Amino acid sequence: MENLRLQIENLLQTEIRAYLQADGGDIEIVSCQEHEVVLRFVGACKTCTANKSTFKVAIERLLKQHFPNVKDIVLQA
Repeated sequence: MENLRLQIENLLQTEIRAYLQADGGDIEIVSCQEHEVVLRFVGACKTCTANKSTFKVAIERLLKQHFPNVKDIVLQA
């Protein structure tokens, strides 16, 4: 699973992280299994009222597109 974790981290770094960091936030991987990835927002993103929308529209969609075997992408509160 370490390879999957590194691939997801790379995708977040190249496609998502700059946008989140521009607003004072970020996202991190809490856990990564074959069929489930758990993520959490940190910084300003943690309390942003739009974080659930950002997660669904941008992050979850991107991860499902690149990693179709990952069935559950969970946002930890």
